[in-house]
Amino acid sequence: MNQTGESPDTLAERGKRAYQKGDLIAAIDAFTAAEMGYRGQEALVKAAEMANNLSVVLLQADRPQDALAAARETPQAFEEAQDLERCGMAWGNLGAALEACKDYDAAAEAYQKAIDIFRSRNLEDNLLQTAQALSRLRMQQGRVPEALTAMQGGLQDPKKLSWRHRVLRKILDIPSRLMGH
Repeated sequence: MNQTGESPDTLAERGKRAYQKGDLIAAIDAFTAAEMGYRGQEALVKAAEMANNLSVVLLQADRPQDALAAARETPQAFEEAQDLERCGMAWGNLGAALEACKDYDAAAEAYQKAIDIFRSRNLEDNLLQTAQALSRLRMQQGRVPEALTAMQGGLQDPKKLSWRHRVLRKILDIPSRLMGH
């Protein structure tokens, strides 16, 4: 319970509703209180989930350093709980926070860890989104070959790709074929 007597579950729901309404301040307050409540109950996976949510909201509120602080320990919490899907998401969120803080190499490393987890678990949607984030980051850095490789890595399973993504995959394969790879 927090000062108002609300349970962490209630605070988490309030945070989700506030986020859906676009009330970032209320979402930040609710997720922060929920995280603290779960930590007090030693429900560390739920606390990590709230920290992950908080990180996303803080990034949208243009508070990248706070987002990084919130996300920093979440991948390890999910890994220890053997929750690999959320571990991958946590690595992706950590990558986004690192990118917003302009720590590009660490961001790329976090994105790659997320990609590896998503690929191992056949989580194609998450894989594609994270590969796009890594590709975009590498393009911004002027590292075009790495950007193309990252995007190609997210477009591996043609059976699960939309028509648009299959076309993109064919286009991205052209430079590799020209270079003899």
